[in-house]
Amino acid sequence: MPTTIRKYREEEDKEEIITLIEELQNHIASIDPLEKNKKMEDFDSNKYFKKLNDEVLQQNGIIIVAVEIDSIIGLAAGVINKSEDALDHYPAIEGRTLELIVSDNHRRKGVGILLMQAMETYFQDNNCSYARVECFAPNQSAYDFYKKNGYDDRTIDLIKKIELGSNKQ
Repeated sequence: MPTTIRKYREEEDKEEIITLIEELQNHIASIDPLEKNKKMEDFDSNKYFKKLNDEVLQQNGIIIVAVEIDSIIGLAAGVINKSEDALDHYPAIEGRTLELIVSDNHRRKGVGILLMQAMETYFQDNNCSYARVECFAPNQSAYDFYKKNGYDDRTIDLIKKIELGSNKQ
């Protein structure tokens, strides 16, 4: 089946997108060694999608979907940020992919590549010098995907769980 990429349509696509977000959240929660990411019983997917959509609308962004037959099998959401001149780096217009989600049974079939190419084209059309994406460190398959598609490590954010009440001197 050919996969088509198109812009998100609010009336038709919202429920399928929420289902994909829930699928990703289940996966991320299951691989989180610190158990910090919410499990589905504690996750409000409608509120999460509203926040994502609001961010896209406020920051000259876009949500695109991958469609096969009449079903959404993936999505990418991105925004455009203009960094200000700073003491440590040059100003630039940067695109940031906020979400890339491909349904479980369509992974490793080129859908993610199509979505990222479409997102990068959107960024190019909006004069972005760089494309950024954040990856949850335990999600090794996503990290490998981004590396394979030309993304390089830029910053690393480390975390350590500390035990409460173990403040012995």
